[in-house]
Amino acid sequence: MVADKNNLMDDILNYTIPENQIGIWWLGQSGFIIKTPNGKITVIDAYLSNSAVNIRLDLDRLTPIPIQPEELICDYYICTHNHIDHFDPETIERLKNKDSITFIGPRNVVKAFQQLKDPINNAVLLEAGETIQFRDISLTGTFCIPNKDAVLDSIGVIFQHRGKTIYHSGDTGYHPFLEYIEKFNIDLSMMCINGKLGNMNYSEAYLLCKAIKPKIVIPCHFDMFVNNFENPNLFCQLIEYKKTGITCLIPEIGIPIID
Repeated sequence: MVADKNNLMDDILNYTIPENQIGIWWLGQSGFIIKTPNGKITVIDAYLSNSAVNIRLDLDRLTPIPIQPEELICDYYICTHNHIDHFDPETIERLKNKDSITFIGPRNVVKAFQQLKDPINNAVLLEAGETIQFRDISLTGTFCIPNKDAVLDSIGVIFQHRGKTIYHSGDTGYHPFLEYIEKFNIDLSMMCINGKLGNMNYSEAYLLCKAIKPKIVIPCHFDMFVNNFENPNLFCQLIEYKKTGITCLIPEIGIPIID
């Protein structure tokens, strides 16, 4: 089943996820939707506007918006930190049915939720090293190397559901300590590769992949802004050349990845 890019949210809602698998859709940059077989939808780091251009002209969005915020339907909405391409006030403020969504993030995100024009005061705090449980979904915050002290408490996220484990790196530089994530037995990882503004470059992302050994890795954070590009093929070619046994999948907007 191939998703219709013009009605992506409908396609996601209508897509049946087989038992013991997980469906993943890329939203561009570091944004992803995760859907479980029972239909629960988790959103991570969605940037669904062009609001960053109001900060600097070189942050004009270069890729189409795959889902309008008003169309986004989810149960859980996670932000790994409060940079605008991960925590986008315009995206969040335009969401419908916010009362039925559980919002999640570290301290800098929870504070940002409370400072919105329409404050979200019931957000759930998730710190590095902590785990929170929502029925059959558990979320664990992971350590990050941030680029500024304003986001010192940035997190990555371990998403677990019925034996499937997914790791979203968030924004992080490389550090050997991150190799502790191997103990989670990662099935699939989304990993930043842009190599700018403090993030891992593709060769550092390879080092982390080599250490934590996900079965599948999806590069991200390479597509959105003119001065923040990277070629994801370089990352996948390195993964293949080094004979890691890891499958590298370059995501495409509208095309589900089922694992």
